Amino acid sequence: MVPNLLAATGNARSKPERAENEQFLQRLISTQSIATIQAALKALADRPDMSETMQHCKKPVLLICGKEDTITPPAVMESMENILPKGQLIIVSEAGHLVPLEAPTVFHEAVLSFLGHLKNTDEHS
Repeated sequence: MVPNLLAATGNARSKPERAENEQFLQRLISTQSIATIQAALKALADRPDMSETMQHCKKPVLLICGKEDTITPPAVMESMENILPKGQLIIVSEAGHLVPLEAPTVFHEAVLSFLGHLKNTDEHS
C-alpha cells in the first residue's frame, strides 16, 4: 500500500526523507487491526455518489491533490472542482496521495492562504 500513497518521483525530497515517510506509513498501517482495515475498505466501497449534493454546496471548498496521486488522481479532483460551485483545486507537484506528509510547507501555505482569503471576503461582506 505504501507505494500507492507516496509520489513515485522524489526529486524535491531527499532519499532519507522518503525512507522516513515510508517507515512511518508502514508503522502506522501495521498498527491497524484487520477488522479496522476491512471496515474502512467496506465504507469506501459503500459510499454514495455525492456529485448531486456537491453541486449545491454554497461554501468555498479547497481541494489539494498530489500530481502523482494514484488513489485520487488529479483528473478526479478536477472533476470535483468543476462540480463544486466554489471549488478551488491546488495540484502539488512531486506529491502523491498524502500531500500534508510529502509537502507539508506547500500544504500549510495553501490552507493558510485559503483561510486568509475567506476571512478577507467575510470582512468585506
